[in-house]
Amino acid sequence: MVWPYGVLQELPQFPDTTGYGARTVAAARGLGFHFLGWAPDLKGPIYKVSYGFLVSPTGNQLAIVASGTILNMKLAGTWLYTVATDGRVFYSTDNQACIAIDISRQWKTQLVRTSTFDRLVSRHEDLMQAKGVIPRCFNNGRVLEEFRQFRADHYQHMARAGQIEFTDVEATRWRYTIRGALKLSFLNYTIGMVRGFTHGRFPRCA
Repeated sequence: MVWPYGVLQELPQFPDTTGYGARTVAAARGLGFHFLGWAPDLKGPIYKVSYGFLVSPTGNQLAIVASGTILNMKLAGTWLYTVATDGRVFYSTDNQACIAIDISRQWKTQLVRTSTFDRLVSRHEDLMQAKGVIPRCFNNGRVLEEFRQFRADHYQHMARAGQIEFTDVEATRWRYTIRGALKLSFLNYTIGMVRGFTHGRFPRCA
């Protein structure tokens, strides 16, 4: 789905059996992040995942905290996003399962092996500095709308490049073309294998 998140609510919609979601949101709030709410996963009944949305005090980082299960397999992870002024998007995550390699190479990922939110933020900021990223700040009160538009623009770009195709006239759902699937398989295999051997240290950003 282009936008897999439901309407924000005050509490998570699915059980947080590991305590990861509540613990991470509390840690983010302790660093001054503003909590926006919890959204349910809309992809289908097997996705019993709640997503906590938070924005940094400076407005240039969006954190999404996932907690729940997919096919009864536990998912606990955080994405920390920064949108650059040149249109690129960088995100750091503490869970390999949260990484989706972008075949358009506009969205770059960093795997951070850590159990603390402050360490994730620190490593993310280190990456932004190393890459010379000039961040674009989210507008107060329009964080979700702007992030949703970033996602929509991204998938439109991939469709124009022949990497994906939309499966409905509203362009809310998509799938890879054969060309896109082949490229994804190659990138996932090579990057995942190298990151596995180096415990996420190389390639740092892919």
